[in-house]
Amino acid sequence: MTRKDYEKIAKTFNKVAHDINDLDCLTWAGSACAIAALLKEDNPRFNRNKFLDACGWEYVYGVKAK
Repeated sequence: MTRKDYEKIAKTFNKVAHDINDLDCLTWAGSACAIAALLKEDNPRFNRNKFLDACGWEYVYGVKAK
């Protein structure tokens, strides 16, 4: 996969982040983290925190991904 693919995935998660309610936060976060883990396997230089922030982590939780 390419950076462009990663960006498309993050953009999709970001759109969803703005439409979820409090009960869906854990499902959203679990899915985003699972995808991040798969992308890290695909590319060892993949930056998980940068990806999660692009997915909308800070919007959902009020803090940057750690």
